[in-house]
Amino acid sequence: MGWTKGISGNPKGRPPGSRNVKTVLLAEAADRALKDMALPPTTSATELLERVCNAEGIPLHLRLSAAQTLVSYEKGRLAPVPPPIADDESLAKRMEAAQRRMADRRNGATGLCVEDLI
Repeated sequence: MGWTKGISGNPKGRPPGSRNVKTVLLAEAADRALKDMALPPTTSATELLERVCNAEGIPLHLRLSAAQTLVSYEKGRLAPVPPPIADDESLAKRMEAAQRRMADRRNGATGLCVEDLI
């Protein structure tokens, strides 16, 4: 007995709303671990994430995801910081200094000077 051309082997497909076995098992493991933690109702989100990160019964990828979320709350997101500019220094003066440094490097000067660090 073979397959009929153009006919699906599973015409009705997966029923709507059914979950994958792996998803069900992961959810059950997370639920068991959370019940074992016995969290008070006043637990904050960061406390919950911290406990999930340290829980042995929760799958590793869920613990890592909690840790990644927790880091953004603890440390904040990094933002670009503009370089410090002296108020009395004009753009023209800074450009001239940069051109001098580039010319020095082209002419064989090596190493850093104090201006490079500013």
